[in-house]
Amino acid sequence: MALTMLNGLLIKDSSPPMLLHQVSKTPQLDTLNYQSCFMPDVFAHFPEILLIYRTYNPRGKVLYTFLVDGPLVQLEGPLARAVYFAIPAKEDAESLAQVFQVFKKFNPAWGRVCTILVDPHFLPLPTLAMEFPTAEVLLSAFHICKFLQGKFYQLSLERPVERVLLTSLQSTMCSATAGNLRKLYTLLSNRIPPSRLLELHSHWLLNDHIWLAHCWRS
Repeated sequence: MALTMLNGLLIKDSSPPMLLHQVSKTPQLDTLNYQSCFMPDVFAHFPEILLIYRTYNPRGKVLYTFLVDGPLVQLEGPLARAVYFAIPAKEDAESLAQVFQVFKKFNPAWGRVCTILVDPHFLPLPTLAMEFPTAEVLLSAFHICKFLQGKFYQLSLERPVERVLLTSLQSTMCSATAGNLRKLYTLLSNRIPPSRLLELHSHWLLNDHIWLAHCWRS
């Protein structure tokens, strides 16, 4: 979905981009670094919390979308918070370091990033920590919710159990209090077979740092 939205943005955006894509010898896109003229201003206004969203297509290409986040960000539109797009040639340390370095080069406010939110499958954590040494890297509560939701479906649980878990997950995300998080943690411990419980990483629900970053949404 993110790739489709980016394609629409590239078509509609009449302003000259600050960064241009690089094309391989084949018709397929090899790498991409894209930032429109207004994106650096958005980032400069709200640099404290950065959400890095990772999506991929069946051909194996991965799109990294950088978005500003936090309670002060009051922007409308599906891509209003987006400040940078990148498709690395490979998902190795060298290519991803280049992605982060290009972002830093065109966004001098990068040094003011305090928190970076990522999904549970985010691979380049050491590279990210090296390029943003003063920022705290946390799992995104939104992505934890999506991760657990997907796991509930994969476990092929009885429908009543699945429904109870999904309802509890939704309630917890709407009000991520310590009590609700503990209730969901206990519910998982009681309803999920012990042999499969480790797959859910339920200890994430008890990590205060993750949920303090999410409380403003609740």
